[in-house]
Amino acid sequence: MKRAGGLLDKRVKGQRYPITAAGFKTAWRRATAKAGIRKFRNHDLRHAFGTALYDETGDIYAVQDAMGHADVKTTMRYVHKRPEAINTAITAISKNRLRKAHKTSGLILTFASRSGWHFCKC
Repeated sequence: MKRAGGLLDKRVKGQRYPITAAGFKTAWRRATAKAGIRKFRNHDLRHAFGTALYDETGDIYAVQDAMGHADVKTTMRYVHKRPEAINTAITAISKNRLRKAHKTSGLILTFASRSGWHFCKC
């Protein structure tokens, strides 16, 4: 029997066991080296997840909940803005507005009075 962490280790060769922190670090180091990836920490995956989730939802509070942060300021450190994400969001908004305008068949809201909203056919 081997000693692991000062205790007798009664593990059986070939049996699966939960991975340890040291085992994960070794596996991570080997995998990144094999893939030719340098200067990439496993914590960087949290940043990638936070950014991807924000890009998909646009809801910082949903990202906060998903990442388990108590304060949204912490979440904001994980979410990285990208110029292409902003352009995509602007395009999506304009497409959505065009669809809504098309659904109203050219009716445009002009003003409100005591009797209600007035529309004009344009």
